[in-house]
Order: sequence, then structure tokens, then C-alpha cells
Amino acid sequence: RYWPFMDSDCHKNFRLTVCGTFLPKCSTGSTATVLPCRETCFSAKRGCSQKLKQGGTKWPNRQLKCNRFRRKRQGSCLKAVPNHMAPAPLRYAYCEQNTFSACANLSLQIRTLPNMFLQSDERIIQLEMNQYEALLQSRCHDNLAFLLCGVFAPFCPNDQQPFVLPCRETCEEVEMACAEEFQRLYRGLPWPAKLQCHRYPSGSSQQACATPNDAAIA
Repeated sequence: RYWPFMDSDCHKNFRLTVCGTFLPKCSTGSTATVLPCRETCFSAKRGCSQKLKQGGTKWPNRQLKCNRFRRKRQGSCLKAVPNHMAPAPLRYAYCEQNTFSACANLSLQIRTLPNMFLQSDERIIQLEMNQYEALLQSRCHDNLAFLLCGVFAPFCPNDQQPFVLPCRETCEEVEMACAEEFQRLYRGLPWPAKLQCHRYPSGSSQQACATPNDAAIA
């Protein structure tokens, strides 16, 4: 439920709090586990509650009740990491012809790297895209390839728009049609975090996004 927000920018301590709670740190030869510090939990909650609300959910107060964790001064807990450093701006390495086989029939053929997950190695991206081959072969939706290509190799229509993602509406159509088939093919796994549609701009927003029939960009 909360996995789609793991690599969001709401707070650096969100992943530490969630993973540290559900998959506590432990040491070889010891049965003791180390949970997040109370301060770690509260910093993540302050930073991410609004983001969760925008995504249609709430902070999980029952599972992540911050007051039940140890204070930092009590020791044996996962301390918060600083959140004051702003992320470096994404630098677009290059725009070039899209050579991924799944993208061969798209109208938008120029891509940019790195993608939004800071992946720029074509081999790594291709390996990840290969994981969706069975889903592509299922033909669950005509625009699945468009979505995958736009996510892993964003569109670069011109110099003024060097990084354009698929529109949220297209993503939602694909997810609605393909999520059940994905679970069937991949033994019950939920819809992938990188394809969670809240990540992508709406066609009605001011941010440019791409639709499958675009020769230009919406």
C-alpha cells in the first residue's frame, strides 16, 4: 500500500521508517531487532502525511505509531538522516533515437536519459524492461509499450522539452486493463511501484506530458 511512496521526495526518513518497522534491522547471532527512533518516525510523518493524502491514503497510525518507538537518547534505534539537502537537479545526458525494441512502433522516437529513476545505463534499463515481456505478449492494453517506454526512456520531442513523461490518464487506462493480468503472470505481485500513476502528470496540468497519438506533446 505504501510502496509507491518509497522513493517519493516527501522525506528521506520515510523509507527508513517503513522498512525499519516491517523489516527490522537485526544482527547475526542475536534475536534482538532495532526499530526506528521516535524522532525518525515523526520526521517522516511530518514530511509525508500530505503526500500520502494527495495519493488517496493516510499515515498508517496503527502500524507506524511514532510514540511507541524508543527516543534517540535511549539508544538501540535507527536514527533519522538529515533531510535539509536539496536533491541535485536532474541533468539530461543526451537525447537520441530510442533503440529499445519495445518502443519501435511509437510515434515519439526520441528519448532522453537518465530517466526519472536516474537510470542511464541502457543495459540495465533493457534488463528491467525485459521483465515486462510476458505482460506485453498478453496484449492486455494497446498502450502498455507506450507507457513502459515513456517511463524508462522519457520522450524528448525538442530542445525546449527534453524530458516528457506519459500522461497520468494513459497510465491509469493501462493499469486498469493490465493489473489483474500482471498479478496472474507474476504470482500475485502488486502493480509495480515505478508504474504507479500518481507519479505522472495529468494532461490537464501545466506540466507537459505525452499521449500515445502525439506527434507533438500535450
